[in-house]
Amino acid sequence: MLDFLKPQNDWQFVIDNTSSLSFTEILDRAKTISIPKELIRSDYVALLCRNNKYFIEHLIAIWLEGLIPVPLNYQLKEKQIKEMLESIDCNLALVDTEFKKEFNSICNSVLSFDELETKNSTQEIKRNETALVLFTSGSTSFPKAVSLSHNNFESHFSSANFEFLFSKADNWLTSLPFYHIGGFAIIMRALFSKAKLSLIDNFKIDAIIDSLIKYNPSHISIVPTQLFYLVKNNIQPNTNHKIMFLGGGPCDEKLLKSALQLGWNIVKVYGSTETCSMVSSVNLRTFPNKLNSSGRMFSGNRIKIISSTGKILDQSESGEIVISSSAIAKGYLNSDNSAFGMNQYSTKDLGFIDEDGFLYIEMRREDLIVTGGENVNPAEIEMIVKKNLKYVDDCKVFGINDLKWGQRICAAVKSTDKDLDETQIREQLKALLPSFKIPKSIKILKEFPTNDMGKLNVNELKNLFM
Repeated sequence: MLDFLKPQNDWQFVIDNTSSLSFTEILDRAKTISIPKELIRSDYVALLCRNNKYFIEHLIAIWLEGLIPVPLNYQLKEKQIKEMLESIDCNLALVDTEFKKEFNSICNSVLSFDELETKNSTQEIKRNETALVLFTSGSTSFPKAVSLSHNNFESHFSSANFEFLFSKADNWLTSLPFYHIGGFAIIMRALFSKAKLSLIDNFKIDAIIDSLIKYNPSHISIVPTQLFYLVKNNIQPNTNHKIMFLGGGPCDEKLLKSALQLGWNIVKVYGSTETCSMVSSVNLRTFPNKLNSSGRMFSGNRIKIISSTGKILDQSESGEIVISSSAIAKGYLNSDNSAFGMNQYSTKDLGFIDEDGFLYIEMRREDLIVTGGENVNPAEIEMIVKKNLKYVDDCKVFGINDLKWGQRICAAVKSTDKDLDETQIREQLKALLPSFKIPKSIKILKEFPTNDMGKLNVNELKNLFM
């Protein structure tokens, strides 16, 4: 039995544009949903739905049957989703009615919510060791299927709750999609703490601003792009604001300072799908001199910095970040699991721990460019371009496989200067970078491609250089 789903001490659980439902009402609705187990070849059930009450109901309905939900990104193409489901042998998908036509062929059996039969059931929830399968974003490779257990989520909540003292009076805005760990973890924290979920299914800035006014949430989780637009629109915190969790990669220091001046209580966090969401944090009001840090590890978690030979490095020495925690995932279903050990995960991120115990992320190892036998840090080139080329608004540097160089350095430059050309950029960089670090391919764009959360779509950007 899943204790956090026991129908006791009922509370207002879900609120959206049309309704407000208690936990018992949501649970009762879930119990009427019949999952056709005769169609299932494995325990996995795909779920394609926006952040709404129907997602919550069908999620619990899947758990009721002792099955494993697999939330999927409905922004992806049918072909990619089909390949993802094939990689884990999932042959049943439940989809919100609006997606039925678009995703009708992603697996053997695709049923819209309104095609499911109803039942009258008083059954208790069956506990499957695996609570969830989430696919990594796949921004640089084929998405990996991460298997997370109920114990992972319980451990995550316990350590995060020790840091932040969550309460049943909290009101969580679902400002990240449920098919990402950052969004799904919001559901779990609300369930464990018996708090409220304020649902929004649109993660663009206008929807978030409207929801801050309408729902007055205490907790919000966002990524740097969303923060950029909050600051750009000079949006101040709502009256019930407690914490803004900020994850999703590096964030400009000036942007952080501007957001703090507006009154936001920003807590930067570090984590991934493999770590069952955040495992470290830093409150930027408490530690204003640690703006570029990813924080200290949560209670019960441990972090090591490892050299290329496996040696544990000393304070302030840079190496690979290895995390130990009982929240670490069981592993991947469709990929090599050499990164996982006993409650341990080798992140492949490079960083160091300072004298105060704060973690700093220097680079994602997968972003390292090896060109002509030279190791190149793309972040260094990006910084130099943005600092010295005043007509450039943003820059993204990465490597593309190349027969001659091994990897070819490519730079996507964001600029509205109509007269700007590739030659002009390259000539200026000759005075700022050694020749082997100067991008061999440069493209000038008015806007960078992004996903539904406003995060950079690296695959789409790279395709421009292929």
